[in-house]
Amino acid sequence: MSAGADRGAARDHGGGRGGRRKTPALLLGASLCALAVSGPAAADWQQRLQQLDAGTLPRVDPGWGQLAQGASPAEAAQDFAIPAGSLEAALLAFSQAVDLQLLYPADLTAGLQSPGVQGRYDPEQALQLLIAGTGLTYRFTAANTVTLTPADAAPADGAQAEGPLRLDPVTVTGARFATPISELPSSNTILEREDLEAQPTFQRDAIGGLAKVVPGFNFTSPVGSAGALRGREASFRINNIEINQRFRPTGNAIFDVPAAAFGRVEVVRGADATFGFGASGGAVNFRTPEPVPGEMQLETTVGLSLQPTDVGDSISPELRQSVTGSLDRIDYWLEVGGEINQTLFDPDGDPLPDSDTTFPNSDVIDFNANLVFNIDDDQRLETTHFFVHTAQDPEFLAASDGDPDTGRKTSAVPFSDFADVFEDSFRRQYIGTASYENDDVFGNRFNLTLFYQDRALRQIPGELAPPLIIQVREDNRRIGGRLNIETPLPFLDDGWFAGSSVTWGGDLQRFDYDAEETLDPALPFVFTVPEATEISRAVFAQLRVPFLEDFLITGGVRYEATDVDIGSANLSPAFGGAFEGGDVDFDQALFNAGLVYFATDEVEVYGSFSQAADVLDLARAPRLPGITSADDINPEPATTDQFEVGVRGSWPGIQATAAVFYSESDLASQFTVVPGTTFAAPVRRPQEIWGVEITLDTQPWDQWGFGGSLSFSDGTTELENGNTVDLSADTIQPFRVTGYAAYSPFLWWRNRIQISHQVSADASPELNEFGVSPLTFVDFYSEAEVGPGRLQFGVENLFNRTEFNPTAQVNRTTALGRLTNNPFPGTTLSLRYSMRW
Repeated sequence: MSAGADRGAARDHGGGRGGRRKTPALLLGASLCALAVSGPAAADWQQRLQQLDAGTLPRVDPGWGQLAQGASPAEAAQDFAIPAGSLEAALLAFSQAVDLQLLYPADLTAGLQSPGVQGRYDPEQALQLLIAGTGLTYRFTAANTVTLTPADAAPADGAQAEGPLRLDPVTVTGARFATPISELPSSNTILEREDLEAQPTFQRDAIGGLAKVVPGFNFTSPVGSAGALRGREASFRINNIEINQRFRPTGNAIFDVPAAAFGRVEVVRGADATFGFGASGGAVNFRTPEPVPGEMQLETTVGLSLQPTDVGDSISPELRQSVTGSLDRIDYWLEVGGEINQTLFDPDGDPLPDSDTTFPNSDVIDFNANLVFNIDDDQRLETTHFFVHTAQDPEFLAASDGDPDTGRKTSAVPFSDFADVFEDSFRRQYIGTASYENDDVFGNRFNLTLFYQDRALRQIPGELAPPLIIQVREDNRRIGGRLNIETPLPFLDDGWFAGSSVTWGGDLQRFDYDAEETLDPALPFVFTVPEATEISRAVFAQLRVPFLEDFLITGGVRYEATDVDIGSANLSPAFGGAFEGGDVDFDQALFNAGLVYFATDEVEVYGSFSQAADVLDLARAPRLPGITSADDINPEPATTDQFEVGVRGSWPGIQATAAVFYSESDLASQFTVVPGTTFAAPVRRPQEIWGVEITLDTQPWDQWGFGGSLSFSDGTTELENGNTVDLSADTIQPFRVTGYAAYSPFLWWRNRIQISHQVSADASPELNEFGVSPLTFVDFYSEAEVGPGRLQFGVENLFNRTEFNPTAQVNRTTALGRLTNNPFPGTTLSLRYSMRW
């Protein structure tokens, strides 16, 4: 399946523990059933069903089968509360409430007023009311794509309008300013909330879910997947604030993400230096929902998940409540959610060891808020807040006794054997932002954003080697600010380069990482990572130059300087004992250049060169032989150079993309497992990676949609002895093909089945890394309007296939392979009911 909105022409305004936890699950289940058959809108729902059966309601092309690459159809009837006012604001509110993408020239709505829409309508009816009296009309140019045009310029009988119509496409907010996808010379995937809900795996494991639908995203672990894009490190962000650990870049902070709390995920593939170091493979930005202006709207969601192999010990309830609307000049979105997670079971019905990445046997609560104060038409203040706390009560630990060669699964040891000697396991993260934006400061667009992140972690204990049990503890904080200014270049408006601009500004950030500690019943506290404090400063400039209407040239530079104070530490003897701290400084200039050619209204061709840089894992470098002090560390960032050429097209009923890429780095950071442990240490080696990514989505008939993707990458690295060897599946994504079929027999009911198959991969003996077996996953999703709300049903691993962890297979001779040789979870069912009121 393609995921996304790579398309160019759309404007997106748009055991015993089981018994202990059964009671709340059953109560929520009863509540779900009660909501499904009651409510003030039940009579209206029955009347609409009669109208649909009689054919008196308009049908909409249900090409919803495509998740982001394309086309979701207009949703069934829903409540709208969009006040009269500017047409631009009304269309923004409309697009945030439905799964339609609106296409129109940027100046088409200037000065126009909308009468608004109040009441219950399907999206097409609501759009008709919104543009009534504006002199505009619309037409569907794809299943969920609507083009707005002046009524007197609308083509007759479906004919195409003459001449080029440059439209603003779906925007990516993970840029310095929101940027249309058609202006990005790179591959992108956009998943809206409806798309995320249709991924059963995403609801349990956000990173594992993305790996099933995003080309180039690598599978790793079944109990919490670490993520990499195109074989390199990805920068994970929440509301554009990076959550990667700067000095321990394993990506483990991404597991703090409760999937249901986010309304959008943006994936930009390829080297990216937009917000600094750490995105040589691309960026994944999780966005919390934005306010929907107008009268107050509330949405309540209740749900549960369970596994048929052990219903009683796996049933896990959830509850979410959101409210959005406007109070005078303030637009708001507030949401709180909670989950009670039980044990996960493999396809054989055996319990999987508890994981601090997918949170079995845990209680999760999250809160997010987005408040916008509209000072006037040009100025606004915005603040966002995201908080999540996961309290874990583990039941099973992983024993280091798995064997990928024989198929022996890693044993799940009862946690009660060790419970008295460890701290309670939990994860907590808070991210807050405050920004001021002004669209006209002496003709410039201005944005200043301040941010703060605080994170604490006490991992579930794990067995390194009998009888050594450890618990990892982390505390870190991030505080900083970003300044963005977009300046038009009017002196170019009279020539071939009209509309040119430059975006420039700077960043300042401080990151504090407190020592990672391990605790073992037989040992005192030992430090495995020293404390570190980073202060980084950066300036940047990015040029945007339209050329002869059909071309767009982009290019820019970013310079970043970083100072790191690494603390002294008494490391475990396995890592060389005492380490003397000190200062480590480095800087780097990174460049990018791109060209987009708007070949036709439907097709865009692009090419780009981009650079990104990865910081050496400074806090874990002391584990390497010969590193006894900060002076022994070479902090030079690993610059990645990437070249990409691609094409994207969107026609009625067909959307497609294709890209080829090549990247190389002389100092790529890779991890090697320290012998006899599951600890990793960084090494620097030259590396080359190349690949192909293709997506296709079609809506051949009113009720059907089909599509899929094909992606492949390969690469080599140069060893210290000068030999060039192939990279293993632990780094690059083997050949993968995905496919889906979507069927909507009625406007109010839609279904989707999808498959993801990854082929086997060869070993890399010189790296002491082994091959992996094929992986095949089949998932199913169904959604229907029932009573006053929506009923969602999902099935993960539909055929209960046993698929083993690729990470364990690659590292089968190490303690890491023995500790992680578990299958992915067996068949998992999820049921949710949402009601707006």
